[in-house]
Amino acid sequence: IRIIVGSETLEIDIESEFKVDETSINEMLKSLPNKLAHLGYFNAKALSQVKELKNEKEQLWANLYLETREALSQKGQKYTEGLLEQMVNTDKDYIELQNKLLEAERQSEILKGLFQATRDQVAIVIDLSANIRLMMKN
Repeated sequence: IRIIVGSETLEIDIESEFKVDETSINEMLKSLPNKLAHLGYFNAKALSQVKELKNEKEQLWANLYLETREALSQKGQKYTEGLLEQMVNTDKDYIELQNKLLEAERQSEILKGLFQATRDQVAIVIDLSANIRLMMKN
């Protein structure tokens, strides 16, 4: 999976990253906190990007609405709220920003899932480690 957040890219091979290998439990225990922190950083950055894009989208919509209403008024054209909204919602810049927001939300949801999967992996590795130690004592 390739996730792009702003100018940074995160590539994850899900099969190898989430594989739990009993022979390397200690190494996994050492590396998982770093992995979790890294995903947490990207997740927070993605959430921030989504918020910024939502604000930008709202601001653009309001600006386009006012500009469109003013342009129609200056031409002496009659208009309804529905027509204004349709013209704003079909503006190419608005659609482009809306698509950018949708992609950012998709990336954010993927990161959220990866973060949760890593937390689950941590729990599994800790349980497995405890079970191996228990078996070694017996």
